Amino acid sequence: MNEIKLTVLDDVPYVSVLTINRPQFKNALNSELIMQMSAIIDQLEEDNKTSVVILQGSEGNFAAGADIKEMLQSDQKEIDRVVMGVNSLHTKMSNSPIIFIAAIEGYCLGGGFELALACDIRIASSEAIFGLPEVKLGILPGGWGTQKFASLAGTSFAMKYLLTGDFIESEKAHSFGLVSDRVENPWEQSVEMAKKIASHSAHSVQEIKKLITGVEYTALAPGYELERTAFKQLFTKGDAREGLHAFTEKRKPNFGRS
Repeated sequence: MNEIKLTVLDDVPYVSVLTINRPQFKNALNSELIMQMSAIIDQLEEDNKTSVVILQGSEGNFAAGADIKEMLQSDQKEIDRVVMGVNSLHTKMSNSPIIFIAAIEGYCLGGGFELALACDIRIASSEAIFGLPEVKLGILPGGWGTQKFASLAGTSFAMKYLLTGDFIESEKAHSFGLVSDRVENPWEQSVEMAKKIASHSAHSVQEIKKLITGVEYTALAPGYELERTAFKQLFTKGDAREGLHAFTEKRKPNFGRS
C-alpha cells in the first residue's frame, strides 16, 4: 500500500501534491511512509518539473503523530534507524530546491507537527490542532521539534507546550508564528500560494529559500544532534515503554521518579 500519494496538478504548472494516506490511523507516520516520501522527493528533484509541493493529510487530518504500535514493536537499533530516517527527510526538505507548503487540517501532532515544521510554509484551518505531546509518553520530539518550535515561537512559549504536552489551537499557533496563514480552506489557499510561487523565477525562489534555511540550519544543527541523542537515550528508559504502553491501553502512565 502506498502510504503517501503523489498527484500532479495538471491545471497548475510546476506544482505537485503529496497526500499522507493512512486515514485509518489519523495519518500517523510510520517508517514506510518516511522512506516513500524521501524517495518521491528524490524523484521530483531528478525530474526537475516541480517547483512547489503541497503536503496534506487525507480525510480531515494532517498527521496525528507517529505510529505508536510500530514504536513499541521496535528495538533500539530499529528506533535509531527510524530517527535517522526522519532527520534525513527533514534535512532533505530543508536543502531541496523545491518549496514545501503544508496544508493543515485536523490533528497535526508529534511527528506530524515536526513534518509540518520541516516545510517552508504552513497554512492551517481555523479548526486545526497542534502539539508536541511526547512528554506524556516519557520521550521527547526527535525530529527537530524542540529546536524548530523554540526558534519560531520563542523559548517561553515552547517550554510551556513541550513540558505540558498540551494542544495548541490554530489561532494561538498563528499568533506565535508557527503557521503563516489561518484560513477556512487551507487547500485552496495553498494552491493559490503555490501557483504564485511557481510563477516566479525558479532561480530567485531557490536562492531565497537557500538563504533562509541555510542560516537557520547552521544555527540549529547542534541542537538537532543533541535532540536526536536525547531521544535515543530516553527510549532506553522504562518510562518510555510505560508511556507508550499506557497510550495504546488508553490509561494514565505510571512514571517512576528515579
